[in-house]
Amino acid sequence: MLFHARSRLAGGAQTGIETGSARLIAAYMHGKALPSSPDKWQEIMKQAFGILDDNNWFNAATVINGLPGETADDVIKSVELVDDLKGISSLIVPMNFVSMRGTALNSDESFTMAKMTPEHWQLMGGCIDHNLTVMPKLLRRYRNTKSINSWLLSAAANYIAHALKGYVKKMKRGESPTERREVSKWINPELPNL
Repeated sequence: MLFHARSRLAGGAQTGIETGSARLIAAYMHGKALPSSPDKWQEIMKQAFGILDDNNWFNAATVINGLPGETADDVIKSVELVDDLKGISSLIVPMNFVSMRGTALNSDESFTMAKMTPEHWQLMGGCIDHNLTVMPKLLRRYRNTKSINSWLLSAAANYIAHALKGYVKKMKRGESPTERREVSKWINPELPNL
């Protein structure tokens, strides 16, 4: 996807980080690291993000909480990777693992908010903190001062960023930002037969 030349961005990309854990990459996604081995996964991600950033590409990425068999150490590896990516023009979206019928991991339980550990909250807080750091830079690139929509978007983003700061601090300490611990009604969605 190409952006307007005035934005000085060459384009955008989407990257599935999935996890910072080489152990989980080897277990579930060993092909993602090819031709390297899974133990090089963090270095691959850092280099890929750096290359995109050096060439003015904006990266939107995802990371998964609660992969089956995940340990606290696995989550800390993801926290460390997100920390290492700080300052690079990218958004990192944390998602929870969802077990879906018809997939290789369909017998594993979906990961819900009720299962979040302090390490998961640290990862969530790290991702949001990363995004809040990048957001002003991103908004400056796309702001059109002649447009009321651009002004409204910028004002809304600043308001949301300010409101989130207290929650982010709690999450980065490994604390739940709220007492809400509902279980999603979308625990194991059916995939349509195509």
